Amino acid sequence: MQKVIWTFDPFKDDQFHGLKRGVTYWENGDQKRIYYVGGPRLYCLDAKNGKPISTFGSGGSVELAKGYDREVTYSSYNSPPAIYKNLIILGSSYYRAGEPKMR
Repeated sequence: MQKVIWTFDPFKDDQFHGLKRGVTYWENGDQKRIYYVGGPRLYCLDAKNGKPISTFGSGGSVELAKGYDREVTYSSYNSPPAIYKNLIILGSSYYRAGEPKMR
């Protein structure tokens, strides 16, 4: 029987518990990290204990809808992050209020 080592769910109080499409594992020496997108945020967790890495973004996560030249009212991330060397790559789609959604 497998034993649960740790859990992390920032959406535990939400009705749908956030949408998760997978995780990405990264390591460099003693640093072992798990990255995943939940809602509009990219999370970075310590793979050993499941705690957010406080030095990543703000308290262990980055708000992905910030930094655009216009307000983003909806964003979608349908795959886990990819990591190349020390660069995190995310595919996404978004739209702004007043624009038609793709059909």
